[in-house]
Amino acid sequence: MPKTNIPSCRLHKASGQAVVCLNSKMLYLGKYKSKASREKYDEIIGKYLANGKRLPPTRQNNEIIIQELAVRFLEWAGNYYGDKTPTFGHCRLAITLLVQHYGKHTVSDFGPLSLVFLQDKWVESGKARKSINRYTAIIRQAVKWGVSRELVPADV
Repeated sequence: MPKTNIPSCRLHKASGQAVVCLNSKMLYLGKYKSKASREKYDEIIGKYLANGKRLPPTRQNNEIIIQELAVRFLEWAGNYYGDKTPTFGHCRLAITLLVQHYGKHTVSDFGPLSLVFLQDKWVESGKARKSINRYTAIIRQAVKWGVSRELVPADV
């Protein structure tokens, strides 16, 4: 049986955190044996194996994560549409699911398949087609807004 040599998650005694060592770099995952640390471990190992047993490139200083874009977009939408309007409520609902699933990813990592995943989640929750189309348009609007403010690279 072939050996896989996948680094294991272990306890960092000094901090009480889960840690994995990849390419001589220690990556801290959160509280040891917590659900969040196991999920983060699975995510990191998946990226590590998909990248040919090398760490994926870290985000550059000019890249923004989806969570940051969402906060800035909702601030803008609140001022533009008004905090108590239905349009702002739709923006908040669309962006909430986006942040829930992709908040820690860079905007350039979010692609068409990620959007399809969100649409499937809305279908599962019983949303109507009109609402799903509206939420999809809002997410596209948020990315375009980020490009117009030079927060997101134009090629995204």
